[in-house]
Amino acid sequence: MGEAPGGTTDETIVFPIDPVHVMLFARAVGDDNPVYTDPAAAARAGLGGVPAPPTFGEALQQFIPGYPWRPRPDTPWVGSQRPGSTQAADSPVVLHAEQRYTYVRPVVAGETLRAAKRAGESWERTSARSGTLRFREIVTDFADEAGELVLRAVAVQARVGEGGAVSRQAPADRPGRDAGRRLPAGDTAGDTEGGASTALPAGQICQRPLVTDLSRAVIVQYAGASGDYNPLHHDEPYAIEIAGYPSVIAHGMLTMGITGRLVTDLVGVTRLREFGGRFRAPVFPGDSLSGTAAIVAVEGAGTDALVTIELATTNQRGAVVFTGTALVAGGSFDHPSLDVTDRPAIGVTEEVR
Repeated sequence: MGEAPGGTTDETIVFPIDPVHVMLFARAVGDDNPVYTDPAAAARAGLGGVPAPPTFGEALQQFIPGYPWRPRPDTPWVGSQRPGSTQAADSPVVLHAEQRYTYVRPVVAGETLRAAKRAGESWERTSARSGTLRFREIVTDFADEAGELVLRAVAVQARVGEGGAVSRQAPADRPGRDAGRRLPAGDTAGDTEGGASTALPAGQICQRPLVTDLSRAVIVQYAGASGDYNPLHHDEPYAIEIAGYPSVIAHGMLTMGITGRLVTDLVGVTRLREFGGRFRAPVFPGDSLSGTAAIVAVEGAGTDALVTIELATTNQRGAVVFTGTALVAGGSFDHPSLDVTDRPAIGVTEEVR
């Protein structure tokens, strides 16, 4: 969850995938999987090079000319403002409500992608609590040097209009939306990064802690890796006095990136086809997060199977902060340290109470 700029569409950005940048991004989301730093480990996983983590597309912000949440020399910065300044506390707010990715193949360090941004769908919803909410999609297609599509990212932004107030607990979502539009699948070869392969039937879940006592340093680390220096995530006066939160909050995409570790620990990198989710509630410094992955559907068998996994991330109080889904190829899971139980799955449509 987090406030987002309006975004610029109809532009193409050159996006070099540097191995050091990949390493820094993996560190920022707390993923120490050696495939993100060691070419030999990546080769053993069936990859042609060191891959980028699933949400690495967010780092495109580093290369967007004029990106508004990047400080510049000799340019006044929006942070540490007080009420009554040029950015009023009651001005319209744009929230990053949802993010979806569709993967044709892994993004690999050493290549250069070209990212084309465009406007997607837009719609409105009115509620007594929030007034008029205006939603719009920003679609980014990442193509390789041959012009072939590698990755599609869809960000859903929600703008709060007049007649309502921003909920500091959870952004509204659009009823009936799925996790993403399906594109042609890439190579279905599975990762074998150690451990016995365990086939999980639909209905069973895996659970694990994801982060303990989230620090401000980690939040700043993610700001540096992603390029998003929105003061909401590091500037206490701004977060409290302008945005109205009790403290700074973590980037919603940091929460999603941390949750993505649960998916890649289960299935590796090459088998991921879709990953999407909604930001349900803010994550604050000091929070501890746990993840749940529930296999809810299996279509086909073996490497031809498509497995749908529901995801939920909760904080130490049991509040749901992120829900999503992942679509993966193949039906085996290669992380024996994960606890497999028969507890009921948490549905992606469950609201924060």
